Amino acid sequence: MPMVFMNLEGQGARDQVLGRVRYRIHARDAVGDADGHPSGPMGMLLARSIKLLWNSLRGRSRPTPFFTDAGEPVAAPERLSEAARAAIGLPSAS
Repeated sequence: MPMVFMNLEGQGARDQVLGRVRYRIHARDAVGDADGHPSGPMGMLLARSIKLLWNSLRGRSRPTPFFTDAGEPVAAPERLSEAARAAIGLPSAS
């Protein structure tokens, strides 16, 4: 199962889409009440490292919804002009 860094509102919706929560990490950096490990447990790090190595050896190290099997992006990247960046409040790229 991939490690997901996002949140869906409501316990039921999250569990239905992503499955149960396996680890609660970096609780010391959370805003508000958070239960979980202050940084990251070594067991989790070891398990994820082994899975990463195993998938890499099997050629499955790059499954992602953002790229096709051929490695092409699903959506063409678009570079914003300076005017477009200013319009949405982003700093200048230069």
